[in-house]
Amino acid sequence: MTQNPKGFIHETAPQHLSVTSQQKVALIRRGNELFNQGKVEESRKIFVTLRYTDGILRLGNYYYEKKKFVEALKMFAAAPEGGQIQALAPSIAKVIRLWLETSKDEKG
Repeated sequence: MTQNPKGFIHETAPQHLSVTSQQKVALIRRGNELFNQGKVEESRKIFVTLRYTDGILRLGNYYYEKKKFVEALKMFAAAPEGGQIQALAPSIAKVIRLWLETSKDEKG
């Protein structure tokens, strides 16, 4: 996980991850088990590390349903083959616009 100068955290997988296909299958299976048990953060570590697109997109959808839009956006951005950001851009823009309007109203 790295943080760019603007403060947005970007999750990245290790560059030199060396696992066999059998190990990868076992880890993905474990990640799915953890996710299904509600251990989302533990499954997240596995899915992001392995760059497992389906798992990362499941996490993004989970966070989106929980209205954790920033976390959802991070997952959709981290998915190697995800076209989710383009599909969700209008919804995310509405949320950001609402946050800005709320913040402006609170400041008076």
